[in-house]
Amino acid sequence: RLLVRAGCSFLIAGETGSGKTALLEAIVNSWPGQPHVVTIEDNALEINVRHPTWTRELVQSAVERGAFGRAAKEVLRQTPSLVAPGETRAEEAVAILAVAVSGHAVVTTIHARSAARAIQRFADCAAMPGAYIYEGPRTNSLEDACDNFHVVIHVQKRGGRRYLNELLLLAGAGERESPLRPCT
Repeated sequence: RLLVRAGCSFLIAGETGSGKTALLEAIVNSWPGQPHVVTIEDNALEINVRHPTWTRELVQSAVERGAFGRAAKEVLRQTPSLVAPGETRAEEAVAILAVAVSGHAVVTTIHARSAARAIQRFADCAAMPGAYIYEGPRTNSLEDACDNFHVVIHVQKRGGRRYLNELLLLAGAGERESPLRPCT
C-alpha cells in the first residue's frame, strides 16, 4: 500500500493465469484520491476500475497494427493521473515507456518467469524493430525502464493458488553494475 501511495509505477510479471491482471486491478483500485485512470486493453475488457474518473481505451491490434502503441502515445492528451495498459506484449512497450518517462504513474503486465527477466524483457520489447524511440539501442530502453518503473512484482500460480513470488525495487540505472535491487 505504501508503494501505491507513493505513486510508484509497477511492472507485474508472471505466466498465463498467474493473476497479473487481478493484481493490476487491485493496485489501480487502491490508488489514493480521485485519480483520472486511463486503461488500455487489446480486444478484451478485463480491467474494472472503481474510480469515478476512468477512461477505457479498447483497441483491436489484430485488425489495426500498432493500435495499442498509438493509444498509449495519445493517452497523455487525456491528462491521466494513472495509466494502466493491460498487457505489454511487444512493440507497444516503447509507447508505454514514453508515458512513464513523462512522469505519469504506469501499471502494466508482461509475461516473464522472474522479476529480473520482466524488466529485461520490457526493455527488449521497447527496442524492437520499428520502435520510434529506442529501436536498436537496448541499453537506452533498459536505462529508462529502470529509472521509470519503480516496482517489479512477479506472481505465480501453483497448486491452484496464486501468490507473490518476487518483489524488486528498481534502483535506477546509476553507476552500479545491476539496476535491480531486491526489496528486503
